[in-house]
This record gives sequence, C-alpha cells and structure tokens, in this order.
Amino acid sequence: MEIIINGRFLTQKMTGVQRYAFQLIKEIDSLIEKEEIDKKKFQFKIFAPKNIIHKLKLKHIPIRKIGFLKGHFWEQLELPFYVKNKPLICLGNTAPLISLFLNKKMIVTIHDLGFKYFPENYRFLFRTFYSIIIPIILKYAWTIITVSESEKRLILKRYPFVKNKIFAIPQGGFIETSLTPTEIEEKNYLLYIGSLSKKKNLINFLLSFEIIVNKNIPLKAIIIASEGKIFERVNIKLKPEIKERIKFINKVKDQELISYYKNAFCLVFPSLHEGAGIPPIEAMSCGCPVLCSDIPVLRERCNEAVIYFNPYSPEDIAEKIIFLFENPKLREELIKRGYERAKIFKWEDTAKRTIKLLERLIS
Repeated sequence: MEIIINGRFLTQKMTGVQRYAFQLIKEIDSLIEKEEIDKKKFQFKIFAPKNIIHKLKLKHIPIRKIGFLKGHFWEQLELPFYVKNKPLICLGNTAPLISLFLNKKMIVTIHDLGFKYFPENYRFLFRTFYSIIIPIILKYAWTIITVSESEKRLILKRYPFVKNKIFAIPQGGFIETSLTPTEIEEKNYLLYIGSLSKKKNLINFLLSFEIIVNKNIPLKAIIIASEGKIFERVNIKLKPEIKERIKFINKVKDQELISYYKNAFCLVFPSLHEGAGIPPIEAMSCGCPVLCSDIPVLRERCNEAVIYFNPYSPEDIAEKIIFLFENPKLREELIKRGYERAKIFKWEDTAKRTIKLLERLIS
C-alpha cells in the first residue's frame, strides 16, 4: 500500500515539531533498510511544496515536489488533489480539510494545544486558524498521535470524543550519536534552547541570569533560539554588563548542537508548557546536566534525572543554578542519571510504534 507523508515540514524553520518529523522519517527509512518494514506491504512517499529549505537524505522514501503554492494554501488546496484516496500521514499539527472530509484515511500528530493554553503567545490569525482546524482534525482524522501521556490527558480533557483514537507515542532522544561534534570555543555556560515564544519563558531565564551575574557567579549564557513569525518578540531591557555575557545564536547544525550540549555547564529549560520537550533528553545524551520547569510533562519525560524549578520564579531558577554551581558532585550525579534516562527514549522506538499503529489501522 502506498502511504503519503505530508512534507510541508521541509519548508519550515526547524523547531521541535520539524525535528520530530525529520527524525521519525529517517528512522522509518532506516527500518526499511534493515528490512524491519516490509517494502511490499508499505511504500512511503513524501509530497512537498517546491520551496523546500531542508535536505533530507533517504534511501527508500522518495521526495516528490508537487504544486505551485506554499504554506497553508499548498496544504489545503493542492496536496489533497495529489493524495486522492491514499492514506496520509501529517506530522506537524495541521492537515488538509478536503482529505479529511472525503477520505479520512489520515494519521495526524498533534504535538500540543499551546494556542489554547497560552493564547497570548500567538498572533491573532494563527490562533484563529488553529482554533478552527484542530477540532475538525480531532473529529475526522483516522487516528491522532500525540507525544506524551501528559498531553494526551490535556487533549482528552478538552475533546473527550477522541478517547478511542488518540495514542501517545514518546519522541526519541538525540539525533545520530555517530555525528562528529564541531569544535566550538565556548565553555562553561548556561544553555537555553527554544524559540522566542512567550511559553518558552526566555524572559524568566534572562531575569534569572541577571541575578546570577549580580551575585558574581562566573557563568555566561548561550541562547539558541529560532524566531518564528507566529510569535510575539520577546521584549526585555538588560544592562550592558548582562548583555555582554550572553551570546545569541539563531541556527546551528546538528554537529554544532552536540558540541553546545557537551560544553555547557547545564541546560536550563524553563518552558511553561511542552507537548513533550526534546532538548532535555538530547542534553542528557551528551552528558549535559539539566535544570527544567516543574511541569507534568517534564516530570514524565525526565523523572529524577534533573533538577526542577518554578518556571514563574526567576529567583528560584537562579537559586537552583547557583546550587548546582556550588555542588560539583551533584552535577556529576546528574550527568550519570541523565545518561541512563536518555537511553529510554529512542527515535527507533518512536518509528516502530508509529508503524505498528499504522499496521493496526490498515488491517
């Protein structure tokens, strides 16, 4: 059977949603290579717009550029015409409504309902569009995948009618560990990875860093943050002596990302909400201690391998960072716990569970 994968993610900036799609498809391709997926039973193809900005090297899953439009217009108007009645996998929260109404053979990954929990984080048009399309997807899609049990419970709380067709499949941990890290000069810094979305809570990280600088703790900060058009810009005034100890990076390759994890004093992950949260597990895989928000999904994801803080309190974030700085033995213990915790989360397992669900639906 021919299975179509919605390749719109290949045209979007890299955030957690796009990384999920990349890693899942690469693992499915790897399972085909290892003959753990029967090529006679499933033939996967990616249909994508022409404005692809990312390269995805695959051996067994062809990428076909179709149509002339971009973005939502491509997804809603052109993709259904090419998919026709074939099963369609959409990995990035959205899906073509025409295919839903006429075909319904669709698996959609809903990462989270952030636009509902934190509406002020999103621009009006984005929020309005998602408020319309997400309930339709949940009602008419063949099945729904989400990335954690915590998010599954939240979705069911708002949309109980999806009870029999929603499945939580955890995301993997890190990208290929065979990648050779790129050498970087920076050492001994606090690492923040995320977007400029308000729910990612960059402001409280910066305020906590200001406290740390004022207490003469010899740490710098590196912020790796892609700026999405849908998010309101972070607006905060910092003193020059604070700013000079912060480095902003817009985009890094995977090899560089490994190095930033390995050379960091710790990852600080202050999100107010996550569907799952990829960076903490990536950090653990690289021997980087993690301090993160005390929220249910990160408790589920990280267990006892991290130090938790109140994400709404810059003072508590700073206090936990200073505590780790003053206790090097605890830092070493977190590194050990992190390595063990990260082993639980493998993209191969994510791919296998996704394929098993697909087989179940088709049979």
